[in-house]
Amino acid sequence: YVVIGRQLMHAVDRYQAQIEAVLSERLGQPVHIDQLHGQWKGMDPVLDLSGMEIRDPKQPEKVIARVERVDIRLDSVASLVRQRLVFNDLVASGMDLTLEQSPSGAITIEGLTLPQADASDAEGDESGPRAWINRLGEVLSDPSVQLNQVHLGLKVPDEPRRTFFIPQVDLRYWRGTFSASGRAMQPGSTTQLARFYLEGEHFFRGDFDGTLFVDVDSGRLFD
Repeated sequence: YVVIGRQLMHAVDRYQAQIEAVLSERLGQPVHIDQLHGQWKGMDPVLDLSGMEIRDPKQPEKVIARVERVDIRLDSVASLVRQRLVFNDLVASGMDLTLEQSPSGAITIEGLTLPQADASDAEGDESGPRAWINRLGEVLSDPSVQLNQVHLGLKVPDEPRRTFFIPQVDLRYWRGTFSASGRAMQPGSTTQLARFYLEGEHFFRGDFDGTLFVDVDSGRLFD
């Protein structure tokens, strides 16, 4: 198993075009990967994606979101027990994206077209943003994601665009509850603007029902 797996992982770059095509089909927007690399750690295969970009379907040269590196580690034992692919770690580093809030309050990624929450994100439906997170939980043995070095833009109606740097965000989705924790820094400095923890339901639908704890340095945040 290990010997065959090592050989396959070292040749994974041959399937880069197919992986880009699958991701593009799932997202409904072009996906480009600069480099694909496979390795083996212990009993588990690890897939490393470098320079992953989501692009505008109408303007292929326009990058909507970029991740410098994504590391995905397969949980071999859980995969054998559940008889399907289950991943142990999903870590994304060097992200650059913008969150946009619509007048209705819904939160989306600027330029990224996802199914509309008000029409498709009902309980039990499998096409809305919540379903995306549910599927992520199904393929992660510990349903959590770590994001490192995030350059985050924030667009709110009738407000100037703000930009933040977030060193690390821990995301988790467990039994219907979404949670996120991290701290926001002033870009290009070591100045901390805020520390946050969010937990609740319906975060992607614009009718968030939960709790948000924020420790804000108001003098720095609103300068």
